[in-house]
Amino acid sequence: MSEKAHDVETHPFHADEERKRQKRIKMYKYIGIFIVFQIVVITVFALTVMKVKTPKVRLGNIYVQSLTANAAAPSFDMNFVTQVRVRNTNWGPYKFEAGTITFMYAGLPVGQAYIPEGKAGMRSTKKIDVMVSVSSASLPANTMLGTELSSGVLMLSSTVTLTGKVELMMIMKKRKSADMACSMKERQRWLTSTNKFILWLRQTVTQEAMESLCPRTSSSARRESSALLILMAVGAVFGLTVLKVKTPKVRLDTTSTLSGVTSSSSTFNTQIRVKNTNWGPYKFDEGVVTFKYQGTPVGTFTVPKGKAGMRGTKKINASVSLNTAALDSSGELTLTSEAKLTGKVTLMFIMKKKKSARCTQAKGLGVDSNICKSLVETRGYPCQEHQVITKDGYILGLQRIPYGRYGDISTMHKRPPVLLQHGLTLDAASWLLNPPNQALAFMLADKGFDVWLANTRGTDSSRGHRSLSANDPAYWEWTWEQLTAYDLPAMFNYVNKQTGQKLHYVGHSLGTLTLLAGLSQQKLRNLLRSAALLSPIAHLSHVSTPLVRVVATQTYMAEQFYIHGLREFPPLGQLEQTMQTVLCIHPGVECYNRMAAVTGPNCCISPSSLALYYRHTPQSTSTKNVVHLSQMIRSGTVSSFDYTLPLTNRQHYRQYTPPVYNMAKIPKDIPLFISFGGRDALSDVNDVKILLNDLKNHDKDKFVVQYINEYAHLDFVFGWNANQKRSKSSPTMADQESQIWPLAPGKLHQRSEENPTFKAIRRERSNKCFVYVFSGIVFFCVTVLVFALLVLRVKSPEIRLRSVTVKSLKYTSSPPSFNVSLSGQMSVKNPNFGDYEFVPTTVSFLYSRGAVGSTKVAKGLAKVKKTERLSFGVDLRSNKLPEGANTLKSDINSGMLKLTGTGKVSGKVTLWKIINKRKTGKMDCTMTLVLKSKTIKALPLAPSSRYSVRSHDLENDVVASVHLKLTQRKYVHCCGLASAMFLILAVIAIVLGFTVFHVKGPKITMNGVTITNGNLTNGSNITIMVDVSIKNPNVASFRYENTSTLVYFNRTEVGEGRSPAGVAKARRTMRMNVTVDIVPAKVAAVPEFDKEFKAGALTFTSFTRVHGKVKVAMVKKSVVVELNCTMVYNLASGGIQAGDNHIKTRNRQVSNSRCTQTNGLGIDNNICKSLVATRGYACQEHQVITKDGYILGLQRIPYGRYGDKSTMHKRPPVLVQDGITLDAASWLLNPPNQALAFMTEVTLCRSFFGNFNVTSWLVPTKTEKLTKISCFA
Repeated sequence: MSEKAHDVETHPFHADEERKRQKRIKMYKYIGIFIVFQIVVITVFALTVMKVKTPKVRLGNIYVQSLTANAAAPSFDMNFVTQVRVRNTNWGPYKFEAGTITFMYAGLPVGQAYIPEGKAGMRSTKKIDVMVSVSSASLPANTMLGTELSSGVLMLSSTVTLTGKVELMMIMKKRKSADMACSMKERQRWLTSTNKFILWLRQTVTQEAMESLCPRTSSSARRESSALLILMAVGAVFGLTVLKVKTPKVRLDTTSTLSGVTSSSSTFNTQIRVKNTNWGPYKFDEGVVTFKYQGTPVGTFTVPKGKAGMRGTKKINASVSLNTAALDSSGELTLTSEAKLTGKVTLMFIMKKKKSARCTQAKGLGVDSNICKSLVETRGYPCQEHQVITKDGYILGLQRIPYGRYGDISTMHKRPPVLLQHGLTLDAASWLLNPPNQALAFMLADKGFDVWLANTRGTDSSRGHRSLSANDPAYWEWTWEQLTAYDLPAMFNYVNKQTGQKLHYVGHSLGTLTLLAGLSQQKLRNLLRSAALLSPIAHLSHVSTPLVRVVATQTYMAEQFYIHGLREFPPLGQLEQTMQTVLCIHPGVECYNRMAAVTGPNCCISPSSLALYYRHTPQSTSTKNVVHLSQMIRSGTVSSFDYTLPLTNRQHYRQYTPPVYNMAKIPKDIPLFISFGGRDALSDVNDVKILLNDLKNHDKDKFVVQYINEYAHLDFVFGWNANQKRSKSSPTMADQESQIWPLAPGKLHQRSEENPTFKAIRRERSNKCFVYVFSGIVFFCVTVLVFALLVLRVKSPEIRLRSVTVKSLKYTSSPPSFNVSLSGQMSVKNPNFGDYEFVPTTVSFLYSRGAVGSTKVAKGLAKVKKTERLSFGVDLRSNKLPEGANTLKSDINSGMLKLTGTGKVSGKVTLWKIINKRKTGKMDCTMTLVLKSKTIKALPLAPSSRYSVRSHDLENDVVASVHLKLTQRKYVHCCGLASAMFLILAVIAIVLGFTVFHVKGPKITMNGVTITNGNLTNGSNITIMVDVSIKNPNVASFRYENTSTLVYFNRTEVGEGRSPAGVAKARRTMRMNVTVDIVPAKVAAVPEFDKEFKAGALTFTSFTRVHGKVKVAMVKKSVVVELNCTMVYNLASGGIQAGDNHIKTRNRQVSNSRCTQTNGLGIDNNICKSLVATRGYACQEHQVITKDGYILGLQRIPYGRYGDKSTMHKRPPVLVQDGITLDAASWLLNPPNQALAFMTEVTLCRSFFGNFNVTSWLVPTKTEKLTKISCFA
């Protein structure tokens, strides 16, 4: 083993080959695992999603309406309502045909129910309510029936087969039949041996106990094999993941820097983390962590025995003592830590395997991180270290210089406190690096101030947290907004609590932005005396430093770091060098002076201060903070962090865009001092002017602005002459030692923070919802319209003559003739977003409208938005002119010939290989041939009808007029296009507002009122089945709550029915059945009962209330619909005689609901039977369907009492129409010798929408299959 190790160490080539071999083996393992995983996924998908299972049909709860049983003469008669449930377990819808469910006793049918065709959605259950009547009338004599009735238990069975198709992925269809074979026991209850049954009052139904015994189908061989395959796949995945033992990891987390640095020793606190990624605990033995500096051990720490839980991390706090005798205490040092832990991993309480966790980690420590000891006390000033804990758990370091070198501790509490806040990538040391007579912190301490130095989170002095480590990504999830919300208030409150006074504030760079943002939200003002802002940054759109511009606007480097998990900025080690290399290759970035590349050319920083600056910087900040600042540079606004996705922004801010800080809301009475420089590349002068414009209404007596032309960003803190600039800034500085700047502490007025309540926010969101949706639709429409007008619009190509050259010229004036050879270039410009392929064409040249020559141009291809240039040569001869060209001689004598070139180029424009459109480009150019100089004098290079003339030799007025016409035409086209666009958008907005986003109230229809049992005349309860449908006319679902229906008799409640909550889908109708029991005892207790009972009719009123919500996109509206119906119960016939209904809708929506009723038991509604046939006349019932779907009833009397059926078709037809509030019975109520219908033997017509008569006007209602009537109020 040692020889092999020595061999590897002495031969780097073999070591590299071994590493490559290990990588290849690892890659092959991953490929194998991926292939196995894909096979498992495909197998599971085929065995689950693509497997077509047989749907299941089951019976739900049974609600018994009536039950009559007689054990003496064995018989039973039962009516009940049940629910047929078609459960589809497939990953596609199941469409089934209509079927019939049969109920049997002892294998013989005793009742049936019809199941209509329907559709069970993907992995859902279709519920169908059916009413069933079972009776023993069809059973033969059976002695077992009497025995079962005597025992009180009746055994029934039900069977049904539904046939349909299962559709998967809209492609695969397979027929499946769902069978049901259930047995149920019905326990009988009766009061006596008579046929009386128990009816529970004031409940919807009487629910009897039911035991459904629906057997499941046995598993097939294919199902067993599928289960075996799945089990094998799960076992393989389990073995490759859960049972695989991985090596635990040991890491060292440096959460604090060195403290107590002396010449011989130093201590620091750290945390050792043992991360176990296995599916079992890892028990490790005692181990040792050794710290080395340049190979020499400088400290050790003993790790005690411990246990890292399953997929957990064991954290061990360690205090390490280091021997720093040989260390350089003036800068950074890098230590190497080595650790080895040995232990066992236990899996499933059985399997145990030894694993050793090793760690070799380099770690940088700042020896001089103790600011008080290294930078303050060494100068002869007193210093205190403090810690502040923010509300979100960060532990911040504060340094306090209570008095100057020659001050007295007794005066410490009388001094006014001042808080100094550093900028980005700096810490509190930035105020202490200059000599005492130049460093602001020492100067203020000597001037009588109690100086507090702040350190933002992430710097060396503020890397602590209650529960997080600096290596945790969650530790760095903050931006300057969290500094404003948590760090500043924590430090302000702490200083105020320690001193009992309000404090002055001095901020530099990022320290100014945090204060300005807090003041704009009316925070911190009750603890603040005055504020001095050096190099203020708020608006960043004019940042001119090339390095920052490259990071923020070109490379998006911070965003890239954040996406790849690098939360700390700037990154350390090799990645930092790579970042610098990438940035330095960009033009304009001067990497030899890193400070000037970031901040601008600083004028007044001494070399000694510069050396200390590079030793203490850069301090860490969060990558998210840099991303936030980059967003501000790109957007030019002071806004919150943009999470890019509108929905994510809405989760954080309750709006789709980040909120913007309004600097104009900063309190006007707070003393402010602003100082900025002319060479500052970060706090640019133009950006500061925008900030000053925001503060234009500030109190003039409490607002001082200083401009130093030669200063850059860091000169305000590190400049050797900054003390002189501060003294010259105001003559009162020297006189008023109690103030930092020439700002008197103004009176602070308390102002409550008027944050909007949650209710107001919800109201605002509701009001803005439509605006957001409409904006999205408008943006989409505009995008599509612009895309269609710019990209998809096919334009004609532009044909031009680029140049024409005279190669040879011969001419004579007597007789007049010429012979010219021309060569030139023609261009075909393609303005489309697709290639233009043109065919060969001919270009002709004319003189006095006569052809003098022509040339052929070859075919070609003009690329997208490109110009194709074609060369040509042509000979022009005057002998081709027709006779009668009299102007040739005069033109030759004048020395100029006017020629015209014409031609057409035809071809196809192809857009994305989909759109092919033929287009023809025309050319009509006029030129002048100068005979003496053999040149072309004037050559318009574009068609005169459309394009501008580009000849410099044409007259100026002609060019101007043509250009003006073309410009006017373009403006007309542009205005017309814009007007059409806005008109289309307005029409779309109006249509959407009145259609999609207009929430309409649901329409409630009472389809039927059926008396299922009982009669008031014999004292039995009346059971009414009310069929109610809820039609949703909106484009979104209507979710309604539990619905109740109450029945009143003279304002006294005598019955009640309830139905469960449900959903009426968009543009669908939801139907539900409500069973109401009317109690005779309650009806008889009403005082008006005797009077109406003697009249033979009782008037009942039903009240139905439906409450729900309609949600269209994000618009929610509540709707409450109340429906009142009036019914007259005829005591003689036991049926409903008349109806009158009123609808009332509340809560912002008006619903056109209707109450309609169908037949009840005992109602005589057939006009032919009741009014015609009883008189001895023949009568026929007919139905007519109108074009808009109404079903009308017709009664026909084909002949009289003494007529003949054979003469029926010879008689002339007569149609008799009833009047308003009447029906066809109005023509039949008189005796036959007085009623017009009997006298004329006519065809009668009436509005027929139900099976019972009403005396009021019957308003037609649109129906599907059932005939109905509507009661109109």
